[in-house]
Amino acid sequence: TIYYRDWSSDGCSSELAALEITEHAGRAGEHDIAADRAQWWQMLRSAAIGGCVIAFMAIAKILIATMHAPPLVEGVLVSLNYGLGFVLIHLVHGTVATKQPAMTAARIAAALDAAQARRDPKSWLPRVSDLLVQVVRSQFVAVLGNVGVALPLAALLTRLSMQAIGVGPASPGKAAALQAQLDPLGLTVFYAAIAGVCLFLSGVISGYCDNLAVFHRLPRRVARMPLLVRLVGAERAGAVGAYVEHNFGALAGNFLFGCMLGGVSLLGTVSGLPFDIRHVAFASANLGVATVTLWGNIAWQAVAIAAVGVVAIALTNLAVSFTLSLMLALRARRLDATGIGAPWGTVVRRALSRPLDLVRPPPAAVRDDARLAD
Repeated sequence: TIYYRDWSSDGCSSELAALEITEHAGRAGEHDIAADRAQWWQMLRSAAIGGCVIAFMAIAKILIATMHAPPLVEGVLVSLNYGLGFVLIHLVHGTVATKQPAMTAARIAAALDAAQARRDPKSWLPRVSDLLVQVVRSQFVAVLGNVGVALPLAALLTRLSMQAIGVGPASPGKAAALQAQLDPLGLTVFYAAIAGVCLFLSGVISGYCDNLAVFHRLPRRVARMPLLVRLVGAERAGAVGAYVEHNFGALAGNFLFGCMLGGVSLLGTVSGLPFDIRHVAFASANLGVATVTLWGNIAWQAVAIAAVGVVAIALTNLAVSFTLSLMLALRARRLDATGIGAPWGTVVRRALSRPLDLVRPPPAAVRDDARLAD
């Protein structure tokens, strides 16, 4: 049972606050884990939709930069591009791969808590290990869907623009800068880690807003708004309230995540400090734009180095977001972080013996471990 409380007013401990936030995130995380073959393909389709939107967002960001607006105006426009774009992805049932760890980490903590209560490693260790394999597999297919669509679609749009009007969204100089930003030996990994922190914070915001909606009975209030009822009727107003109940946290988290990404870039611009972000889906789209724009004037070695940078960005985004989210979820349940070591060790051994298990579609229906967190 989850008790929803307003910890800001009654002195509730930070552990209870973290528990309530991560419980909401864990429930959302159940939808981000592909436990069977059908869910694997559904995750790929959802990630492909997200990659499609991100390709347009990446080009829009490049066009915003070509306006040469004052830093504050440009920062606001970039933030709105990110925030509204992520909201659009949610509305069209797309997936942003790097947002999953903040949700799935809470699901893992819940499963570990329920499993360890049995006090028999032989019974719970395989189940938690299988859940971790499902999480890794889901992260892989989500990144594959985002990158596999964002990169070629951004390249295609750039090529079509060059054929139609003679110029692409990025000038040769801008394209060279986009390619240079993906150098894994520079500050790329550091900037990707900053994006990972933003991803973690967006998950916290989503859980907080979901808890806030339940505590203040926001769905019920929306459904009974006199003006809304008069405009659309009681039945549709109830449907709006139900939508708010299930999507308020996700919408708030997505929009504010975009604002954080734009805000970090703005902070780096106005302060002169090395603050920026690198997100794998946008990095792959930028690579597509840069490669097409510089085609014939760029060595394949440079493209290969940039591709390595995209991989490094993906791993850093996921690792930082997942680690911070898992630490918060374990703390909320007062679990020892060392307890996750044994299941991860089993996953590593499985990866060495059967590496395809972490990437290929799983069997038709395997979801026994879903009962771990019940």
